[in-house]
Amino acid sequence: MTPISSGSATPGRLTDCALAGWSPLSDGQAAGLVLEAALYAGVAVLALVAAGRSAGGAGGGAAGEATGRAGRQPQFWYLVALMLVAFGLIGVLDIPVLATDAMRCLARYQGWYWEGRRSVQTAAGLAGLAGVAAVALAARPAPAHALALAGLALLGGVLVLTAVGHHAVDAALGRGAGALTVGRALHVAGLAAVAANALRVARPRRRAVGKS
Repeated sequence: MTPISSGSATPGRLTDCALAGWSPLSDGQAAGLVLEAALYAGVAVLALVAAGRSAGGAGGGAAGEATGRAGRQPQFWYLVALMLVAFGLIGVLDIPVLATDAMRCLARYQGWYWEGRRSVQTAAGLAGLAGVAAVALAARPAPAHALALAGLALLGGVLVLTAVGHHAVDAALGRGAGALTVGRALHVAGLAAVAANALRVARPRRRAVGKS
């Protein structure tokens, strides 16, 4: 990043500084980005299917009751699909990297880049993770929603850690071979949890036999 003088920040210069190092879809990892986008889109479609199945009602008899009405609320799955689309766009467009660069530019302009940056990054990371956990707990998920909510919390946590831009965390998330890094593996784990939950809700249920 080009050295800049402190005390000279204006909205325009801060924006130019942040955008200077931001190049989504051109970081040499196009294959990984395409795969990530496809996974998010696929799981979002599964969430919409689960929403449609929930709106149509559970299967008859004991099989439908075993799932529980709380686990088949369509509003929950529509919200899951919306969040997956948002998370996917944030990840594919490298919004966390843009947020990191914006914070670094602000720190350089205001003169606290070398002295207070680490403490700010640590505080921001802890606050972000606490916010993700608080939202997950406040949702008070039904047992049938717990796996999907855990997956969303994992995805949100990874995005928060990426946006903080701590070098040690970035290095840990960036380890791996080729397009498969630790960060992407965590994304896949979160998406797999949501997909498994959606498939459990979306699968057809056999009606009880012998009842009119």
